[in-house]
Amino acid sequence: MEYVSLEGLRLDGRRPKETRRMRCELTALPGTDGSAIFELGNTKVLAAVHGPRECRRPSERLEDRLLIKCEVSMAAFSTGERRRRTKGDRRTNELSTFVRGCLETCVSTELMARSQLDVTIQVLQADGGVRAAAINAAVLAIVDAGIPMKDTMAACSAGFLDDTALLDLNYMEVRIPNLVRLFFCLAPESNLVTNVHPLSTPYLVTTQEGGGGPEVHVAYMPQMDKLVAVTTENKASVDVFEKSYELALDGCRVASALMRECMITHAKRLYARRQAGPEKPRTVDD
Repeated sequence: MEYVSLEGLRLDGRRPKETRRMRCELTALPGTDGSAIFELGNTKVLAAVHGPRECRRPSERLEDRLLIKCEVSMAAFSTGERRRRTKGDRRTNELSTFVRGCLETCVSTELMARSQLDVTIQVLQADGGVRAAAINAAVLAIVDAGIPMKDTMAACSAGFLDDTALLDLNYMEVRIPNLVRLFFCLAPESNLVTNVHPLSTPYLVTTQEGGGGPEVHVAYMPQMDKLVAVTTENKASVDVFEKSYELALDGCRVASALMRECMITHAKRLYARRQAGPEKPRTVDD
């Protein structure tokens, strides 16, 4: 199958350096302390936040910082093959650990010692880029809850196939056997790499066995210009990594700009509602 045509178009009609359509929404679940939906093409993720509150188990209480618990689950109808994933599923456990590590980097955990924050992420539809969408949705939900943060965070994936760097991989591209896949999570203002999984010279070492080509995952914090996490699923040369790295950072900045615009719009809506005052109760005549 030809994944990139001679005209430079991918299977879904995008250029190699184009992202899919992104959409985000805050306060998606009014009954929670904070919630958000993030859509990346056909991938749709819902995140909800409860807390901060007192730790339920005294043995898990941290005296110097906030305890963040993250649970990721995938709906049975989220993928093409309809099957139910249990809580002990390896894929969801790995994703939960990764998202929790990224959130601990951007949240001001030292301000809420001896407390607990529960983050629940539900994957409603999976079409590639689930990890990036999960991180972006969790960050928006934490912002909606009004929890202090050092910086926001945006994530995106990139790949490398036949001397061509591809941005924001979909499900069909992720399954390409010889594809190099990268994922970045960045925080934009300090330009520091704080957590790399794994990074060595001259190769990025594999973290998972089998399935597709190398995939690097990166998380980015825009205001601090800080690289939070880099992951890969198999080996990639330094040249391949550098090309995919620069492209993935551009994708992180695109997602970060969209998230920032959504947060500003939401804040203006809340301010206008506060200025208008409480709504008057409706009567039978109304």
